[in-house]
Amino acid sequence: RRTVGTQLDDATLASRISSKLSTNEQLKGQAHINVEVFNGVALLVGQVPNEQLKREAQRLAESLPQVTRLHNQLRLGSPTQASVRTHDVWLATKVKSNLVADKRVDGLHI
Repeated sequence: RRTVGTQLDDATLASRISSKLSTNEQLKGQAHINVEVFNGVALLVGQVPNEQLKREAQRLAESLPQVTRLHNQLRLGSPTQASVRTHDVWLATKVKSNLVADKRVDGLHI
């Protein structure tokens, strides 16, 4: 279980990584990357057009000293369409809502 402070640290780190990726001239407009962080361990998922940009995304994320470990699960290919991403967000929201409504699940740990 993560403390509220650790959750805040992870959210801040995920935001910093996302900012580095979204402002990088090589990645801008060519990649779709989502970042998740849990206890300082970062996960990159999404699509990049080539291996060079996959490595660049990893380099940028690892440049932050708070990243204790990185899992680079970026796939080579064109970024998914906005409609697909919208559906994914809707589905994730639905799952999280059901978990929050479940009395057996601690909402702070979703």
